[in-house]
Amino acid sequence: MKIIGQEKALRRLRDILSKGRISHAYLFSGPEGVGKKLLAFWFARALLCLAPNPDHSPCLSCRSCRKADSGNHPDISLVAPSEGSAIKIDQMRHLKHNANFRPFEGRHRITVIDRAHRMTDAAANSILKLLEEPPAADIFILICPDPSLLLPTILSRCQVVQCTPVSRDLIEAFLFEEFGLSAEQARVVASLSEGNLKKGCLLAKDPESLQMREEFLSFVETLPAEGLSQVLSQAQNLERWNEKLGRERMDLLLRWFRDILVVKEWQQSSDSQASLEKILFQPERLTQLREAALQWTTIQLQQILSLLFFSVKALEQHANPKLVVETMLLKMRGTRYGG
Repeated sequence: MKIIGQEKALRRLRDILSKGRISHAYLFSGPEGVGKKLLAFWFARALLCLAPNPDHSPCLSCRSCRKADSGNHPDISLVAPSEGSAIKIDQMRHLKHNANFRPFEGRHRITVIDRAHRMTDAAANSILKLLEEPPAADIFILICPDPSLLLPTILSRCQVVQCTPVSRDLIEAFLFEEFGLSAEQARVVASLSEGNLKKGCLLAKDPESLQMREEFLSFVETLPAEGLSQVLSQAQNLERWNEKLGRERMDLLLRWFRDILVVKEWQQSSDSQASLEKILFQPERLTQLREAALQWTTIQLQQILSLLFFSVKALEQHANPKLVVETMLLKMRGTRYGG
């Protein structure tokens, strides 16, 4: 169990464990893919560990830790919505039924509620009743990207543990060590991850996706020089696109043109290149970004970014991804040549 980049949250949980002031409800909040669920199960293990380490972390070797690691601890349960669905009232009824009994083995019974913001109104009201009068042995850990997505009455009964985006350097080091990527590959994937370690791991496992990204960016880099026929030809290669892939490509374009604008403005600054690289999404392409900055005016770049935001909105409203991107590429070329 390797928790990356959440030292502040871990310190908070160790402090809670050291003082023995355990609440009945916690909310683990923060961006997607930063390890909230991993942290929740770490806390559950620590609460039930039979021989915790001096820093109050779980020993990972006692009977309780071994059962938790195998997913078979009777006093740790997970409630989550099924794909594309919500957490329903029946799942909460099961929790309320279990609350009538003592824990099977440990001092506590711990329920992790993942994506708690996706509870139906009935389910949310049901868990609220449990939080208002919690069973003595029960601890609830809710996971949600943003506290404002929960009912205020639920939020007020939870201690909030905030998780943060994982730094680019930590993601890069993790991918290099765990996935055997080259230093350059790890750097590229880390910059694409945007603080989302889960996203970085998925990209590292999918070399075909990385290759497609490189091919697409290579085309985008040459967009100002491409003729109309080449732009249309590229659009014809989008037959395999779906909404997810369309959004990924749109994110690439947003990062690319945002970085060009940053580089263009930075050229008028006295700050160092090292400082510039820290704020770029794609520092490994700094040479290409500088070349691109010479081909676009600031106004053109601002127009393109507005166009991209409009296209992202269209995809979110389930417009045809191939048509959206084809139209966008043509308009981008039109922006360059005044068409």
